[in-house]
Amino acid sequence: MPLKNKNDATALFSLHQQYEANFVEFSGFQMPLHYAPGILNEHIHTRQKCSLFDVSHMGQIDLSGMDVVKQFEALIPTDINNLAENRSVYSVLTNQYGGVIDDLIITKRNNSLRLIVNAINKSKVVDYLKKSMIDVSINLLEEYSLIALQGPMSEKILSKIFKGHEKLVFMNGLPISFNNQDFFISRSGYTGEDGFEISLPNHAVLNFVSQLLAFDDVKLAGLGARDSLRIEAGLCLYGNELSATITPVKAKLSWLITRHSSNRFPGSEIIFNELLNEPNVTKIGVTSDEKFIPRKDTVINDVSGKKIGIVSSGCFSPILQKSIALAFVEYNHAHLGNEIYFDIRGKSRPGKVVSLPFISHKYIKTNKKAS
Repeated sequence: MPLKNKNDATALFSLHQQYEANFVEFSGFQMPLHYAPGILNEHIHTRQKCSLFDVSHMGQIDLSGMDVVKQFEALIPTDINNLAENRSVYSVLTNQYGGVIDDLIITKRNNSLRLIVNAINKSKVVDYLKKSMIDVSINLLEEYSLIALQGPMSEKILSKIFKGHEKLVFMNGLPISFNNQDFFISRSGYTGEDGFEISLPNHAVLNFVSQLLAFDDVKLAGLGARDSLRIEAGLCLYGNELSATITPVKAKLSWLITRHSSNRFPGSEIIFNELLNEPNVTKIGVTSDEKFIPRKDTVINDVSGKKIGIVSSGCFSPILQKSIALAFVEYNHAHLGNEIYFDIRGKSRPGKVVSLPFISHKYIKTNKKAS
């Protein structure tokens, strides 16, 4: 696939071509949707062994300056003042209505903050931060790539290249020097599996990824498998489960909200009111034993045929061998075991409300050896 200009590609574009990727345009980038094995095989390989994802389209932003933590903390519902060095948290930037400008990973680093933001929102986030923060340096790291190594063999594979990451637990990171290059490795990911995300210079990424792919148990995976994996893990996607009109409470992210009376951030009054009184709609997980794909915006009805919600994300789960969906429904229809019905091209398909995640997370949260 020809590029319009170099900004349409990540630093690994030539490697994706070499491995005959099927490309899709995503947030202005030509990104691999899948490779020759296909989405299904890439998905299963991630759950069983180890897959490598190029996620360099995501935005990496460094914030530094006087009172940077205090200023940024005023924009999110999560306290980060006591965040330990190289520790990360998941949070959201909220607007005045309690909706989400973007969801992001925040890492404390050397009196600065490193943000990982969604590709579709990175320009919007940079502009918002420039307007909202005073005397803070805001640096979009376009000279850095980001790769994700995900799956139960991730730690073992990385151990063949360097050391130190084995001691990390979920959402903790480590700066390392590799071949005289500055890397930052975090035990995190977007698949529900154990895994690592690695930030490294663009000029070093091709060589490093080639070393990883030399191991038989490591395979490339594209955005298609990344999406089905995160749906199985019950994880939110901006534009689907989060948006400017969907609050973190509606999205079942209340756990990231620090609940004390002095916590004030954009939309905090609306969000705390939802915590007290329950939102009118809420996110649920739904499964169906029938084989179909419940696509985004599919209407959900109750037993009488009344519309009660819509699908936000859905797929056929390769692991469960069931149709699964994340959806928003009226609060009184969200209880576990409730029967709902998907409207699939005029045909009613049954489903049942289940607990999330669909697939248990495999995150390493203790200091026990992972492999």
